[in-house]
Amino acid sequence: VLQFMADYKKAKSIVLTKNYRSTQNILDSAYRLIQHNNPDTLESKLGIDKNLQSVNGLGEKPEFIYTPKVNFEAEEVVKTIKALKEKNKKLSWSDFAILVRANNHAGPFIKALSWAGVPFQFLGPGQLFRREEIKNLIAYLFFLADPEDETSCYRVLAHQPISLSGQDLALLNSLAKKANTSLFGAVKLVLGSEKKEVDRSRLPSLSVASQKKLKKFIKMINRHWELAKEKSAGQVLYYFLEDSGLLKRLTKANSVEEEKQVANIAKFFDRLSAYEMNHEEAGLHSVVNWLKLALDLGESPSVNNDDWLLEDKVNILTLHSAKGLEFGVVFLVNLVSGRFPTYNRREQIPLPEELVKEVLPQGDYHQQEERRLFYVGMTRAKEKLFLTASKFYGEGKRPLKISPFVYEALGEEAVKKQPSKKSSQLSLLRFKPTKPPKKETRAAKQPIDHFSFSQITAFEHCPAQYRYQYLQKIPTAPSGAQNFGIAIHQTLHQFFKIAKEKEVALADLLALYQNNWLSFGYSSRLHEKRLFKEGKKMLSGFYQENFDPQNLPLFLEKKFNFFLTDKIKITGVFDRVDKNDEVWEIIDYKTGQVIEQKKADKSLQMNLYLLAAVDRGILGADPENLMGTFYFLKTGQKVSVKKTKRELAQAKKDLVKTIEKINKSNFAPKPGFWCDFCPFRMVCDEWK
Repeated sequence: VLQFMADYKKAKSIVLTKNYRSTQNILDSAYRLIQHNNPDTLESKLGIDKNLQSVNGLGEKPEFIYTPKVNFEAEEVVKTIKALKEKNKKLSWSDFAILVRANNHAGPFIKALSWAGVPFQFLGPGQLFRREEIKNLIAYLFFLADPEDETSCYRVLAHQPISLSGQDLALLNSLAKKANTSLFGAVKLVLGSEKKEVDRSRLPSLSVASQKKLKKFIKMINRHWELAKEKSAGQVLYYFLEDSGLLKRLTKANSVEEEKQVANIAKFFDRLSAYEMNHEEAGLHSVVNWLKLALDLGESPSVNNDDWLLEDKVNILTLHSAKGLEFGVVFLVNLVSGRFPTYNRREQIPLPEELVKEVLPQGDYHQQEERRLFYVGMTRAKEKLFLTASKFYGEGKRPLKISPFVYEALGEEAVKKQPSKKSSQLSLLRFKPTKPPKKETRAAKQPIDHFSFSQITAFEHCPAQYRYQYLQKIPTAPSGAQNFGIAIHQTLHQFFKIAKEKEVALADLLALYQNNWLSFGYSSRLHEKRLFKEGKKMLSGFYQENFDPQNLPLFLEKKFNFFLTDKIKITGVFDRVDKNDEVWEIIDYKTGQVIEQKKADKSLQMNLYLLAAVDRGILGADPENLMGTFYFLKTGQKVSVKKTKRELAQAKKDLVKTIEKINKSNFAPKPGFWCDFCPFRMVCDEWK
């Protein structure tokens, strides 16, 4: 900003000082804190006043909680949360947030909330792969890759679909040690499938139910080892869900928690799919290596992309993840030197100041960055703010100093008069089982407010398919037809991007196609070979007959979203947008058979695209200068559609009616001959 003001001397600065989130006492404390960054604040440099004024009144002053040990600190936070919720019935669990400086600081608070029976969710990075249902799937992949992996084998046998009893698991473990073999080796010994002479009278006697489960398990694992020779890890895992009966069980989710588990499994399959599309080698061992690396490093899904706001649970998240969010009551925890602020780690190879173009701060840059982050944490609170710390953390024997930021924000007197709180509970009583949180039944059906062409088409085809795919998000095995379409679209997208920068040839197009080809999901090698050859022919014909380097697209893969009504949002992607003179052309590539003009004129997809194109926030095209075109790559034919304002108005009404129908639907199956080709046939009771 300073550099901008220096470069553009006529620029006018407008200072915004009204705050619509926090109360004045919270803002004043945060302001006192950030003043310690002077003279390196914008306020000081530009000579402006950034003392924010709240529109929500004075409110309560931030409080400081100080305890002897970190477990007492966590207990005090939980006790305060429960007391506040009991006092104010309007507060939900989701109104509370515990902000930590680093992910590994969350442990004591997770334990304290669990012991107290308070529902919570940890929104830090890497949490998807650490969910119970996902760890079970990962364990199965790890076991497939290495049958000697004892931990993974134990998890597979202990959880669904095998779920051996604790007694039988203990017997198998004991046998493995005595026979000097692996846990899986012990399973084979008990079932008599291990080629090893053994006195069977000395083998443990497992229950009949466990023996049946293990026989089924051995049969399934042998099938999956064979499949793993040719199929991708994602496909093998899908077969596991299908063969084990877990896939069908996913469709019977009867509570909020079960629905969350299904959503997490769907997200996990999305991750696998993304990996397979971006890596030529997507076999079992490659994916297992990637998963191990991701678990070590911590994969990082964005907090903002999750549907966590729907959950009525106390939120635990890092300060970095909390940026842009707000909560009624906020706890900034572990506020001691070394934790917040963290110790400064100097760069091993520092950059010479002469090479730095930005204006460097006069003070301690690391300390100032940490103070800014502390300011962010404080200003996430709308009504109440608590700062907490303890004398000792972990096994440390030296007391840690209270963070200087606490003194800067609250003042030395306010901190000193705060007595150190001790836990009133004996340590052994912490292990007393607590009543688990009441299991949430499925929430009342909420109207769906965002749609795409694919969603609406799925519903019209079969409401049950829509439910499985878009509401329950049941994972499906990747198909050859899908991967073929993806490869063609990605190739054309990349080709035109390169064509905008340099001269391109047919060889470049075909090289991109080869690079984008996905070698999984096909029914056989012959099927894959035939489709690859077909795609090559399509792209060659496109280049020779329709590629014009002087007439390149204006937009490629342009995403759009617009409001059809005040409550209905439509999303989608234009494959390609051209503009010649004043005429806009929306082009959608098709790899299938050519359709008749009459069918194109009635196309829901094209109606939706044209409605998006006339929206002022997207293209703002005039219907008179707009047309939509289906480009059939197989034959090189184009089928174009034009609509008047009146026709688009009618198309909008029809679309709204269809969406109202979706929101009122009970999503009953619509059986027909197409059921044999449905990706959800294995979980649908209508398919015989």
